[in-house]
Amino acid sequence: MNEIEAPRQETHADAAPPPGFGRRLAAERARLGLSVDEIAARLRLHPKQVQAIENEALPALPAPFLRGFVRNYAKELRLDPAPLVAELNARLGPQAGELQRFATGGSGSGSAAPSGHGSRRVVVTGVLVVLVGLALVGGLATRGEKRRAEAAAESKSVAVVTPPSPVVAQKAEPAPPPPTEANASPAAALMTAPRVAADAVHLSFREQSWVEVTQADGRIVHAQVNEPGTEQRIEGKAPLRVVIGNAAAVSLEYNGKAIDLKAVTGADNVARISLN
Repeated sequence: MNEIEAPRQETHADAAPPPGFGRRLAAERARLGLSVDEIAARLRLHPKQVQAIENEALPALPAPFLRGFVRNYAKELRLDPAPLVAELNARLGPQAGELQRFATGGSGSGSAAPSGHGSRRVVVTGVLVVLVGLALVGGLATRGEKRRAEAAAESKSVAVVTPPSPVVAQKAEPAPPPPTEANASPAAALMTAPRVAADAVHLSFREQSWVEVTQADGRIVHAQVNEPGTEQRIEGKAPLRVVIGNAAAVSLEYNGKAIDLKAVTGADNVARISLN
């Protein structure tokens, strides 16, 4: 008597795996009718970086800020970022702990690492610094042309209303001495008044960090990776918009007053602040 074979039941393993975090972000962006350029402008990223996130091309992105990129992208699309970041952590593998400690500026355990791990950390850190620099340059390239045009238009209008310096005015038309104080020329007093100094940001770096400072007219007055132990004094027209990577290792003063960066630093260890 032949045995009757029971029908094969579909198991959970036969089901199609869920799409990756990048494909889920891309699908939701397309569902909302947003282009890559539009979402890149909202996130202040280069379109190539958005494409790298959606394609899950992790080596093309700055590793210390990967979690922040994915988290901010998900929030912009009103998605729950937790499962997407968890999947990203699984993709990063054993190096996730090392990259997280670099992004927060800490050692993690407070004890010295073995020499073998220290050497690997130096190599990883060097690669990350290069990637951060390339990402920053790419982001600046898309915004630089528009901001330079706006800055040129506004600088022309400012130059028209700027009073001439006292030296040039005195050589062109020397003012006769007034007979009395009551007859003194108000214009002469105005021309000899000291000019107001520009607003100044003073930064001190305990570890390697990148900084971008944009003044009121949209012109970027400072954008570079800064080395540990160095300082930068940056002047510009307020309000000044400042973005600081690895903010936990940076001290900031504005017009001589210390500013606490903890309140404006996100989970990706990037501080964003507007100074008036």
